[in-house]
Amino acid sequence: MTIGLRLDLAEYEHNDVEKGDYLALTATASHHGFAGHTLFWAGLHHLEGFIDELDALDTSLHGRAQLRCGWGDDVLFELAIEPQGHSGRLRASIDIASDSSRAEPSRLVTTFVLLPNALTSFRRALACIIKEESSGPAELEIDPDAAV
Repeated sequence: MTIGLRLDLAEYEHNDVEKGDYLALTATASHHGFAGHTLFWAGLHHLEGFIDELDALDTSLHGRAQLRCGWGDDVLFELAIEPQGHSGRLRASIDIASDSSRAEPSRLVTTFVLLPNALTSFRRALACIIKEESSGPAELEIDPDAAV
């Protein structure tokens, strides 16, 4: 099993009743020997909307689910999932930037193919994080038999 993306609730977020309508998440992406890691904040309403998009995509294998997070114009994390042609598989596109204060953060942009059952597992695990039933992980598994 090769994990292309892993999302977790940030360690200091556990049981923090003062955080309001935002969650801090960590993201780790890896593909073909390259890896990226970041910490980002996401509004609960954005995360819930993303879960709704994932539900629709998981049910029909049509459409697109996208989550984009950062500060102003600085995108720290972006994930888009959509059908990969007519194969029944899905394509995940990830753009992840380091959360450092450097002028030009390190960035990983990658795309990989996943099977529908990988989307189902990811969607369920992410929903548990958002509902604070779990701190993670929510993982997207790469289809080892597909190439982008």
